[in-house]
Amino acid sequence: MKVAERSRVVLGHELMSGASTILDDNQIFDRALQAVIGNLRHMREQSKPA
Repeated sequence: MKVAERSRVVLGHELMSGASTILDDNQIFDRALQAVIGNLRHMREQSKPA
């Protein structure tokens, strides 16, 4: 996910054109949690003896 600062005018244009969207806070948390879980699983797989 990318985060950027925009003026109200630019943000309005981007929202109308579909270039930007506003995410629900719950979606942001869910994505972050999924990323953490994925990283933990990856680390666990890497640490298993071959």
